[in-house]
Amino acid sequence: MTDLLVITPGFPAHEADDGCIPPLQAYVRALSRRHSAATIRVITTQYPFHRSPYGWHGVRVFPCGGANRRWAKPFAWDRALTVGAALHRERPIARVHSLWLGECAWLGQRLAERCGAAHVMTLQGQDARDERNWWRVVRRGRSRVTVLSQRHAAVFSSMSGRAPDAIIPWGMEPSGASAPATRDIDLLFAGSLIPVKRPELFIELVARIARQRPVKAVMVGARIPANNTRVDELVAAAGLSGTIAVRGELPRSEVLALMARSRVLVHPSQFESQGYVFLEALMQGASIVSFPVGIAEASDRWRVVEDLPAMITAAAEFLDGPADREPRIPFTMEGTVDAYENLFSTPAPRP
Repeated sequence: MTDLLVITPGFPAHEADDGCIPPLQAYVRALSRRHSAATIRVITTQYPFHRSPYGWHGVRVFPCGGANRRWAKPFAWDRALTVGAALHRERPIARVHSLWLGECAWLGQRLAERCGAAHVMTLQGQDARDERNWWRVVRRGRSRVTVLSQRHAAVFSSMSGRAPDAIIPWGMEPSGASAPATRDIDLLFAGSLIPVKRPELFIELVARIARQRPVKAVMVGARIPANNTRVDELVAAAGLSGTIAVRGELPRSEVLALMARSRVLVHPSQFESQGYVFLEALMQGASIVSFPVGIAEASDRWRVVEDLPAMITAAAEFLDGPADREPRIPFTMEGTVDAYENLFSTPAPRP
C-alpha cells in the first residue's frame, strides 16, 4: 500500500476513546493490521481539542485544534494544509481519504492536488444533502465520492445530479462482539437523544406495548446539549419512569453490552446514511425494528416498517418469539478496506 492520509473532523483522543466515530476507528485499525501503521497518517481538524501530535495504535495523529469554534476554523484549516504539506515532504502521500462533505473534503482535495495524490471523499450522513453548499466547492476536482447505502446514494444524486462513484458501507470487526448475555432488556433505543432520531416515538411505542404486557426498556445516547432533559421529562410525563431507564451517553463498550442483553433494537430515526447501530445490534444478536432508512433490509431478524402502528406490532411479535439469537455480521471491515483499496486503484474521473 502506498502512503495514505486520512482527514477527518474528529479522531479518538486516546486508545480508550471508543465512542469517537467507531467505524473510522475500525477502518484505521484494519488498515494498520494489513499494512504498516507508519504508512497511515491522520489529520483531524476539530477534535481532540488541542494541537499536539500523538500516537494511536501506532498511527500518527495530527490535531489542528479547531475545537468546533467558528472563529478558529480558518486557523485549523491553515494548520491542516501546512501539516499535510510537511507530511508529504517527509514521506510522499499517494492517497488522501477525507470524511464528510465539508471542510475535510475541501482540504483533502487541495492536499491531493498539491501532492499529486488520489482523493476519495466519503459522505457520512446528512452532508449528502449539502445544506452548507460544499459540493459546489469540490465538485470540479478529480475526487471520487463514496456513500454508505443505496438510500444515501439517492439523497446524494438528488442533490448533485450525479451518481456517487461507489457505495461502500462501513463494516464491523467481529472481535467487537460481546460475550453472550441473558436478554433481560426487552426494547432498546440506541442513538443520540435528538429530534432526527425521534425518541418520542420510542416512548410512545413502549407505552402502547406496556398496556398489554410487562416490559423493560432502556434508552441510551448522548443528550444534546449535555444538560437537555427533554427525553427524561417525556418519559416521566408518560408515567414510564419505572419502565424506561434513560441512561444517557455511555462508552461504546457498555452500549454493545446493553445490545447483547436486549431482545429488540427499536430504531425510529427518520434518517440514516447507513445506520452503523444496525450492524452493532445484529452482531450482538438482537432483532431490529426500523423505518426504511440506511441499510435497512427486511429479514427474519429485521422488520422494516412504514409507520408507528406497524412498528409497535413488529416489536410485540419479536417479544413473543425466542430471545436467544446468533450474531450476524453482514459487512466486515476487511471487506470495507478491500473496497476502498480497489477504488483507490482505479483511474480517477476527469473533472
